[in-house]
Amino acid sequence: MSDYILPQDVHWPKSTILTVGHSTLPIERFVELLKIYGIEQLIDIRTMPGSRHNPQFGSDALAGSLGAAHIEYAHMGALGGLRRARKDSPNDGWRNKSFRGFADYM
Repeated sequence: MSDYILPQDVHWPKSTILTVGHSTLPIERFVELLKIYGIEQLIDIRTMPGSRHNPQFGSDALAGSLGAAHIEYAHMGALGGLRRARKDSPNDGWRNKSFRGFADYM
């Protein structure tokens, strides 16, 4: 039994937005999963779209692999994280400053 929702089991509207993380997958498996789920475009919201540990997910390499699979790639880092907390932040319950900064942003 699979822990995943299979694409044939759902009927997402054309405009559905999904979130995805790359984990440590080989790029071939990552692209295969995107294709299985009918993903046509990937928007990368990482502030710094690179990975020393998984170079296949750096923006240039990822764009190339996705392009070869006819999946559009766009980087929109302004949507991502690494937000700084405001000096007058009301979100002081967060121990992690990045989380507090993102809460301030929201």
